[in-house]
Amino acid sequence: MKKKLFFAFGPLIIAVMIVGIIFLTPANSAITNNKVLEQASSSMADTVIQGSDLTKSALKQSEYIPFFGSSELSRFSPFHPSVLSYKYDRDYTPFLIGAPGTQSLMHYAIMNNSQQALTNKKMVFIISPQWFVENGVKEDYFAAHFSKLQLYHWMMHTKKVTAYEQYYAKRLLQFENIQNSPTMKENLQQIMHGTALSEKQVRDLKLEYRVLNREDRLFGTMNMRASNNLSKIHDFENMLPTTENQQEWLALANELGAKETSSNDLGISNDFYNKNLKDRVETLKDKQQNLDYTKGPEFADFQLVLNQIAAQNADVLFIIPPINEKWSDYTGLSQEMVQQFATKITTQLNEQGFYHVADFTKKSAEPYFMQDTIHLGWRGWIDVDKALQSFIKDTTKPQYQMDDNYLSEAWQQQ
Repeated sequence: MKKKLFFAFGPLIIAVMIVGIIFLTPANSAITNNKVLEQASSSMADTVIQGSDLTKSALKQSEYIPFFGSSELSRFSPFHPSVLSYKYDRDYTPFLIGAPGTQSLMHYAIMNNSQQALTNKKMVFIISPQWFVENGVKEDYFAAHFSKLQLYHWMMHTKKVTAYEQYYAKRLLQFENIQNSPTMKENLQQIMHGTALSEKQVRDLKLEYRVLNREDRLFGTMNMRASNNLSKIHDFENMLPTTENQQEWLALANELGAKETSSNDLGISNDFYNKNLKDRVETLKDKQQNLDYTKGPEFADFQLVLNQIAAQNADVLFIIPPINEKWSDYTGLSQEMVQQFATKITTQLNEQGFYHVADFTKKSAEPYFMQDTIHLGWRGWIDVDKALQSFIKDTTKPQYQMDDNYLSEAWQQQ
């Protein structure tokens, strides 16, 4: 009978023990396979945004410069930062961190989770004006990119609760998937009220965190390989001149821009227009007249990012893209309002010591600067590259003076 029971349940018990050992023993978190890291650098996969090991392992290497942003990072062309770095064998490789809907709250979580790897590092951060709407990041975008692994890391390492930790906890509690988790909800409410987690609470989190961390370690590269963009990047390399030449770049940008926006008179790429706008463009006439990018919680969410950057003593180039003027004229979006946004966000940056700001919002009417309605295009990426090369050569050390007033409701609504 004992033998029968063993043969019936023994393999299951052994399998459970093996899985337990795999998931619960400490993991070596360093990924050393350079090919995997190279693929990750341009994949913009969920495992890069929501995970830990891929991002931290890459950013510990000096050659990788993180580019934080959202959907504009996926707008590849011959002048995309990743293409230029490969074509001209530059001494850095962009590590792209972003996807549609990745806004300040997600970037703060990634930076906090990768704090050691980002300390004293050069970085690029693309600020999209359209993030700064009345209610901030949408519920579905937050749910799509939320990382339990990164939140557990933050809660476990929050030893001192400041206004920033309290704001972040309060902000997270506004989202449905946080409210649906009793553990996360209870812990965040405690931090929101000014008290760090107890040793027992941290111990309780560690077991699940270890499982999440090992899962990230074991499966983190699978989805990343499926979204590998390297072949696309190498195809675009072939379109560029052998040596860097601004005049040849501009001529090619104008040629490509004219060819690839030929289906419409809004300066929007044919592919984007045909897939997203062609069948409904008439319904969008004058529909953005009431959009306002000058007020909302995103300004305080962005302050979380700035405070994290200061804590890491990182040096950052901030890029503010324009809104395609042909599109804004059609939809009624106010370019004057966009300029007010640019002034407000630049004030928030400059007054705290963030002086590397490339504000392109006044280039909204420049032909082929944008690829579609809100995303940088052929000539836009060329201007980004000019700003980037100047930034990389600048050896001035940042001196930050953080002001908690930028977390306030008053600033959000000013």
